[in-house]
Amino acid sequence: GIVVDDQLNVYVTDVGNHCIRKIDKDGNVTTFVGNPTSGGYADGKGTAAKFSIPYGLTIDPEGNLYCVDPGNWDIRKITPDGTASLLTWANQEPWSVVFDKKSGNIFYASCNSPGNVYQVTPAGVTSQVIAGLNYPSGLAFDNTGNLFVTVHGDQVIKKYESSNWIGTTAAGSGSVGYEDGPASSAKFAYPWGMTIDASNNLYIAGNGSGGGSTSNPDQSIRYVDGLTYSVSTFAGSANAGNVNAVGKAAAFSAPSGVAVDKNGTVYVLDKNNNSIRKIVSE
Repeated sequence: GIVVDDQLNVYVTDVGNHCIRKIDKDGNVTTFVGNPTSGGYADGKGTAAKFSIPYGLTIDPEGNLYCVDPGNWDIRKITPDGTASLLTWANQEPWSVVFDKKSGNIFYASCNSPGNVYQVTPAGVTSQVIAGLNYPSGLAFDNTGNLFVTVHGDQVIKKYESSNWIGTTAAGSGSVGYEDGPASSAKFAYPWGMTIDASNNLYIAGNGSGGGSTSNPDQSIRYVDGLTYSVSTFAGSANAGNVNAVGKAAAFSAPSGVAVDKNGTVYVLDKNNNSIRKIVSE
């Protein structure tokens, strides 16, 4: 999980260290919440809180973080001062989470097959809204309340209408590959994390393969146009590596998380390189 607040602080779930890290706009890294030396379950402030497998992460307009933990089967709320408390227990092992600005509710998904999407109100009341997906992995809401889901097992991006939760395929042909182009013919290879910008353009972290395989056909961040849903490569390529450069000349190794800030700057959780990369568009 990776998100950015309005002050341009980046928050990252550091899964192996059982905590959430904070990176300020100058690149200074601190432990925001969770105990890096001790996984488990405990509410509390800062390192007094404990997580098992802190994974998906989202943020609301007030700067509160919400983290799903498939190790504890819970959704935690973390206030801006780093205090973690239980929002609700999960109905299914939770892996991804997103905040819907239109409704003010949290939505989480279980990356299983069948995997479901659940809605959680601020009071912690849970209801199932979408059922039977094939490994849903990433969630994003556009500015009218429509939900996009990265369906990892089907190699597609689905769109669900806010009025009835009826789904259609927004992008992807359904076969494994790495191909840019029109929405219906583009190919993904086990896409994972997803984010959306103010113009409803989607950014897809292209490699959620088991273990972060360096032979996965897609090692890039893909861009899905918010109007046509045509797919292009924003940065990276089919080749794994660790190269700072422009566009396709850049290289990632299992990019699995992606976030965009209010200025359009994109941040990438580069799994195998154990780093956070920053992409500035000019």
